[in-house]
Amino acid sequence: MKIKQTIKDIWSNKFIRVVIIIMLAIIVLAVVLSLILQPSDNYSLSSEEKKLQSNIQSSIERDDARIAEVMVQDGDWSLAKINSTEDRGNYTMVIMQGERLILGPSSNFSIDTLANNDIPNSIIDYLYPDKLHWIVFYDAFQNQLKDSKSTIKAVIEAYAYVNNIQLDKVTMASTVTKQTVNPNSESMAGIVEFKFTINDQPEQYTYRSSYLVDTAKYTNQVIDKNNNVVYTSTISD
Repeated sequence: MKIKQTIKDIWSNKFIRVVIIIMLAIIVLAVVLSLILQPSDNYSLSSEEKKLQSNIQSSIERDDARIAEVMVQDGDWSLAKINSTEDRGNYTMVIMQGERLILGPSSNFSIDTLANNDIPNSIIDYLYPDKLHWIVFYDAFQNQLKDSKSTIKAVIEAYAYVNNIQLDKVTMASTVTKQTVNPNSESMAGIVEFKFTINDQPEQYTYRSSYLVDTAKYTNQVIDKNNNVVYTSTISD
């Protein structure tokens, strides 16, 4: 009863009542403003970022799209994190080249999608900082090359190492081909081949894996554009 009476006495004080009401109003206003005003609103954007935001809005046809962060700016290429006034907690990404939308909005981009759309290395490296990058290998490593994935990686990395090549990227440059030589005989051999490039160099190499039944050995080779074998590794079955 004493507590209730004390509260009643406090509330009956006009000055204290006004102070409490003002404080509650300030708290409510602060909460509302924190929900409305986010770093992605225009007041925090540079003039270049405002222009980029306008281009994004036009490209995705969403006037309520807001830039939360420009993660990479490389020439006329931009990687930006965006959200909307309807759902501020749901961030997605877009990749723009000037006024053109290249990819997005999306929560992530596969490394193959980035490579197939000629996205600059600065953006790829930001999204996938751990090198080395195996480009366009995903499906092959899941299917045709599933059992030899670790061997292929080891052979190509070894070739680069002995030739003092800083290996950042390996890109598959052809489909995987398989053939059987001398079937139904002791000298039968299975051959798997595909072409690949190293880093951003145009030269294509051939990876060839041959399995000889009579010796039960795998011979894995890297062959250059002049058909010279530049690296060999042999593994017994």
